[in-house]
Amino acid sequence: MDSTFDLLTLALVPGLSPRASRELASRGPLVEALERPGEHADLLGVPAREALRSGAARRLATAEVRRAEALGV
Repeated sequence: MDSTFDLLTLALVPGLSPRASRELASRGPLVEALERPGEHADLLGVPAREALRSGAARRLATAEVRRAEALGV
């Protein structure tokens, strides 16, 4: 099962459609897809691949978790 953090990261990937998100998740463990975005270029556009490759999507997810924790969510 995919972790909540991986799902949050996926949700914050720029330009990723809901259909592409579902397709990506159906290919196997999401953590592996997020770690190797180049292998999923058919679903991930350049901005999405770059956000994953650079760690920007993970940083956004981390910031979102921190905001939620600060609000007591």
